[in-house]
Amino acid sequence: MDEPKGIEIEQKREEMINLAHAFGYSNPDTVKASQELDKLMNTFLLEKRTYSSIC
Repeated sequence: MDEPKGIEIEQKREEMINLAHAFGYSNPDTVKASQELDKLMNTFLLEKRTYSSIC
Protein backbone atom coordinates (compact mmCIF):
# COMPACT_ATOMS: atom_id res chain seq x y z
CA MET A 1 0.00 0.00 0.00
CA ASP A 2 1.25 3.46 -0.83
CA GLU A 3 2.51 4.68 2.55
CA PRO A 4 0.94 8.19 2.66
CA LYS A 5 -2.36 6.90 1.28
CA GLY A 6 -2.28 3.95 3.69
CA ILE A 7 -1.73 6.26 6.64
CA GLU A 8 -4.56 8.53 5.49
CA ILE A 9 -6.91 5.56 5.15
CA GLU A 10 -5.95 4.22 8.56
CA GLN A 11 -6.44 7.62 10.22
CA LYS A 12 -9.90 7.99 8.65
CA ARG A 13 -10.81 4.46 9.74
CA GLU A 14 -9.80 5.24 13.32
CA GLU A 15 -11.80 8.47 13.21
CA MET A 16 -14.88 6.62 11.98
CA ILE A 17 -14.56 3.94 14.67
CA ASN A 18 -14.17 6.55 17.40
CA LEU A 19 -17.20 8.46 16.16
CA ALA A 20 -19.26 5.27 15.99
CA HIS A 21 -18.34 4.35 19.56
CA ALA A 22 -19.07 7.84 20.84
CA PHE A 23 -22.22 8.71 18.89
CA GLY A 24 -23.51 5.55 17.22
CA TYR A 25 -23.41 4.15 13.73
CA SER A 26 -26.21 6.27 12.31
CA ASN A 27 -24.87 9.60 13.58
CA PRO A 28 -24.34 12.01 10.66
CA ASP A 29 -20.68 12.54 11.56
CA THR A 30 -20.06 8.78 11.64
CA VAL A 31 -21.80 8.33 8.30
CA LYS A 32 -19.79 11.21 6.80
CA ALA A 33 -16.52 9.69 8.02
CA SER A 34 -17.58 6.33 6.57
CA GLN A 35 -18.32 7.91 3.20
CA GLU A 36 -14.98 9.71 3.24
CA LEU A 37 -13.24 6.43 4.05
CA ASP A 38 -15.06 4.74 1.16
CA LYS A 39 -13.90 7.49 -1.18
CA LEU A 40 -10.27 7.18 -0.02
CA MET A 41 -10.33 3.41 -0.45
CA ASN A 42 -11.98 3.59 -3.87
CA THR A 43 -9.41 6.13 -5.04
CA PHE A 44 -6.58 3.95 -3.76
CA LEU A 45 -7.95 0.84 -5.49
CA LEU A 46 -8.53 2.71 -8.75
CA GLU A 47 -4.97 4.06 -8.68
CA LYS A 48 -3.63 0.59 -7.91
CA ARG A 49 -5.64 -0.97 -10.73
CA THR A 50 -4.51 1.73 -13.17
CA TYR A 51 -0.87 1.25 -12.16
CA SER A 52 -1.17 -2.54 -12.46
CA SER A 53 -2.61 -2.31 -15.97
CA ILE A 54 0.27 -0.07 -17.08
CA CYS A 55 2.97 -2.46 -15.86
